[in-house]
Amino acid sequence: MTRRTKKSKKKPAVNSDSQTVSLARSSLQEKVEALKQDQEWLFKQIKRKRTELSNFVAQIEEISREMYQRCFPLIEKMMERDREIHRMFKAILRNKKLSKKNQKKIKKVYQELQNDGVISPQTKTDRKQPFSSPETNEQEQEKASTEERKEISDPPSNQRNIRETFLRLASRFHPDKVTDSDTQNQYTAIMQEVNKAYQEGDFAKLLEIERKQHDAETISFSQEAETETDKQHSRLIRENEILRQQYEEIKQELRYLRNTPEGSMVSDYRRAKKEGIDPLQEVVEEGESQLEFITEVRDFVQDFQNRKITLEEFLEGPNIGMELTPEDLEFILDEIIFDLENSRD
Repeated sequence: MTRRTKKSKKKPAVNSDSQTVSLARSSLQEKVEALKQDQEWLFKQIKRKRTELSNFVAQIEEISREMYQRCFPLIEKMMERDREIHRMFKAILRNKKLSKKNQKKIKKVYQELQNDGVISPQTKTDRKQPFSSPETNEQEQEKASTEERKEISDPPSNQRNIRETFLRLASRFHPDKVTDSDTQNQYTAIMQEVNKAYQEGDFAKLLEIERKQHDAETISFSQEAETETDKQHSRLIRENEILRQQYEEIKQELRYLRNTPEGSMVSDYRRAKKEGIDPLQEVVEEGESQLEFITEVRDFVQDFQNRKITLEEFLEGPNIGMELTPEDLEFILDEIIFDLENSRD
């Protein structure tokens, strides 16, 4: 009986170099996918924080607007009373029948009212209106805000990356690069978004536009694909670093805003509302009290001008019967005027 020998099939030799390359490629692709997930998370966080910042600014504007609407009539009346008092004192001091001694005494009363903050100061070097106009103050606030924003703006390295991304998008989507009218309109709309994001220094928005408009491409496992994956990996690392910095800067801006007087105003306003308190009523009442006070001062000066009281009674000063110190009055005015002038229509 003849024994049959079993033929063994030879297993193909494993190329260790090929296996190493395959594992390395797989590991790199996993890193790319992880970086993409990180980027998605950063996009969402930046968008969330931007919305939070925008809502906070909107609340400041809303409260300031309400403050303006409720307090501005009082401010206008106080300004008018202030002007009336100044006009009456100037008319009194122009009276040629007054002796130099009495004129000096009246000037002293006039100066004391200014020094005590009851009326606005009137000096030779400074004859401005008692309160600056909201428009002028708004310009000053805008200038200060711009300077503050510069302090937390992107560093040069980030600006370079933002500019590179902008130029890349501009080169790809410039309307002059196409002749078809529909495509031109599409590219024009894209470039409007690109320009706005670039002007605002919004790197995340530029990347979102680029990704949204990017054609879907499949990468084959070739040497070319490996090189492309390598580039993609490096690019994602660089982009994510800038996005993290942008995220931190938005958080920093929000923290800064919350610590400003305007930010504190929003916090106090919310707290008062939760407790069922009208947060502006106290300010309005303080304004009404100050208006009543300055009106009585106006009436007192007017009585002297109309000779209803004697010089001696006038020099004794008005008996208003209020227990407000000049510091109280100055604080009340400062509070009202600050909120008034920081309002934005």
